[in-house]
Amino acid sequence: MRNPIPFDTHAYVKRLTGVGVSEAQAEVQAEALADLVYGRLVTKEDLQQGLQALEQRMEQRFAEVDMRFVEIERRFGDVEKRFGDVEKRFGDIETRIAQLELRLTLRLGVMLAASMGIVAALVKLL
Repeated sequence: MRNPIPFDTHAYVKRLTGVGVSEAQAEVQAEALADLVYGRLVTKEDLQQGLQALEQRMEQRFAEVDMRFVEIERRFGDVEKRFGDVEKRFGDIETRIAQLELRLTLRLGVMLAASMGIVAALVKLL
């Protein structure tokens, strides 16, 4: 990583020794300050790498979400097919009920007509 800001440790040491700080102490302070400054600053390259990593993670998550939507759509299609099958079965049941109602009506009509015929015959005999 290149240094994002220029920090002249030699000039810093000279400045400290100029005010009475020992050269050993000045060098240690310069190294510590350089580590602190360079360790905490973010470069443009760091930001670009972080952005690329974030974009990759987002693309991966979007791909996962897309796969889940495909699965949901498949399951929804299955449910729609089953619902269609149930509707067809209910339609068949309704048709069967209508046929049974018609047969029952015809039987009751025949029974009523026969009963009236028997009653008429009995009335004539008595």
